[in-house]
Amino acid sequence: MSPVLYILLGWLLTVLGAWGWGIVPLRLLHLEAAGNVGALYRFLLGAGWLSLLMWALCMGRLVYKGAIYAVLGVGLVLLWRYRPSLERVEWRRSGWVFGIFGLYYFGYALMPELSPDGMSYHLGLVNRYYREHGFAAVATNMYASLSQGIEMLFLAAFGIGRHSAAALVHYTFLLILPCLMGLHAGTLGWRAGLFVFVLPLMGLDGVSAYNDVALTVLGVAVLDAMWRWRTSGSLAWVNVAAYLAGFAFGVKYTGAFLALLLLPAWRAWPRWGWAALLSVPWLVKNYLHVGNPVAPFFNAWFPNEFFAVEFEASYRDFLRTYGISTWSEWAREIVLGGTKLSGFLGPSCLLLPLGVLAWKEERWRWWMAGAAVTLAVYPMNIGTRFLLPVTPFLVLGLFSLLAARNVYVLALGVVCAWPTVRGRYSHPYTWRFERLEWKAALRVESEEGFLIRKRAGYVSARTIETFVPAGERVYAAVAVAESYTNREVIVGFQSKFGLRLQHALAAHAYEGYQPTLVYRCDANTIRVKKNTQDVWSVNEIEPRPKSVRCSRMPWDEGLAMDGNFVSRYRTWAPTRAGDSCVLEGTGPWKLYGSMDQWDVELEGCTRAVEKVERDYRQEARRFFLSQGVRYMAIDAPDYGSADMKAKPDEWGLELVAERGTMRLYRWKEGD
Repeated sequence: MSPVLYILLGWLLTVLGAWGWGIVPLRLLHLEAAGNVGALYRFLLGAGWLSLLMWALCMGRLVYKGAIYAVLGVGLVLLWRYRPSLERVEWRRSGWVFGIFGLYYFGYALMPELSPDGMSYHLGLVNRYYREHGFAAVATNMYASLSQGIEMLFLAAFGIGRHSAAALVHYTFLLILPCLMGLHAGTLGWRAGLFVFVLPLMGLDGVSAYNDVALTVLGVAVLDAMWRWRTSGSLAWVNVAAYLAGFAFGVKYTGAFLALLLLPAWRAWPRWGWAALLSVPWLVKNYLHVGNPVAPFFNAWFPNEFFAVEFEASYRDFLRTYGISTWSEWAREIVLGGTKLSGFLGPSCLLLPLGVLAWKEERWRWWMAGAAVTLAVYPMNIGTRFLLPVTPFLVLGLFSLLAARNVYVLALGVVCAWPTVRGRYSHPYTWRFERLEWKAALRVESEEGFLIRKRAGYVSARTIETFVPAGERVYAAVAVAESYTNREVIVGFQSKFGLRLQHALAAHAYEGYQPTLVYRCDANTIRVKKNTQDVWSVNEIEPRPKSVRCSRMPWDEGLAMDGNFVSRYRTWAPTRAGDSCVLEGTGPWKLYGSMDQWDVELEGCTRAVEKVERDYRQEARRFFLSQGVRYMAIDAPDYGSADMKAKPDEWGLELVAERGTMRLYRWKEGD
């Protein structure tokens, strides 16, 4: 069968299956809604239910193609048995906007997946769950610990139609967005929805294997459900709002803030418990797999061996700034795009603040509540995508304010979003739509040929797949297109394990990681004297003790006595007075610490800076092999790449393959 038919089959079976399964939560929540409102909410409720079913299959390691067909097949039976009643829709002239852009978006979603995060971790993890038949404790990828409610829908589609089928599932949510806004606010809402629909980043995100548009839809649905409760008095709508708020958390952690929209129904607070149905499973999965229910965050509250407080803090700091230092630079990135915030909204978004002025509209306070709740999370991550859930509420206010002229506002939005126009004003290196290629979409041009032509990351992934034996792990300094390889790729910054490898590689050139700060101690209990922001680390101990027991990060104790000077025991968090390690054996002791802990003082110990002559390249080789990592994918811009290329023998590296700027190495075995 043609690849396009499998893609369409995977997409349609997943969407229709979710629609069919929606009858179950409809009955559980006691919602009686007919017509288009009932049909649309049935799909959204069913999407959450299907996501939960796929989660259960993953937890039971039962993800097989037959199981996916069975789950979707039952959904189809339910859809046929309890067919929704649809009302006739009168398409006005604005329907052409929906049709033209909808077809354009469809073609782009049908093309092979090109989005950076979709190719790497969104579908990379989906690919891993499919080949491993469910969840595994993925200790080397922090993104595996984020909630993945939409990825569960992707998994159902991916098992049948691979990458493009998953992207089309997200495209379905994009199509729903203006329809939902139309059901909420009539013609005004429909036109406002079209304005949001054509925003450049809304469209691009919606046709990629991302989750931001799905979260945006759920935000509108939660607010609309609460408005329907307000106007009808039916508490079933509170059930629906709570259920969808829980699904929003299951889609993305930031969706938790949508629960604040339930507050007007505080007298019905027991009904908020429906939010737990689709949110708690992700907390349970994380607790069982990594010991932290909200991993990869709050590691200070839930210490674990996989994620570091130190990296979490630096990662949060980066997300709050992205290296942007001025308001003008931020505004330029949001409106026109750039190299930092990933995507742009276009000049029409400059009108959005006017939405706060529409206070004469009855629903204005509700819309502003939605905008405030979704905007509250934005300072935590200022990427442009994190503004998408805010836009529908501000646009509804804008179109209410300019009700007599909203046709012209919509026309302005369409002009700014038109492909030939946005290409003229947007930054050339921002994330944006590329040329729609129908030959690639219809697979007249092979998927492999298209991706080789378009994405170096795909070439790297296929090189790894070709030259690395099954079961081997590969270290990479930056993300590759993991969804196109079946090998486990350990990206340096994505876990504590990856950071250890990263530090070991850098030690030959970066003195901060070298063990030149030497502590001499007589006592067997080594205790930190004072609080400091520096991280305490011990590269090696002489003489080697029989054992080491540390009060923090006990999982890393063995690295302080493994005979390797580039591996380190670390607290992975700012050091506290009283942090200690107890050594078994006879001292006095010589503790080698790295130079990046200058403020760390140990009780009863002296310290001095001493040059330790070691072959750090060979130490790195031995450490990698001891960790079971025999291959590395190193790109030309990566730290140390030039040195490895110039001195492979000194590193103990063997070049396996070279494609473009990426070099695939294998560590040589033996001493």
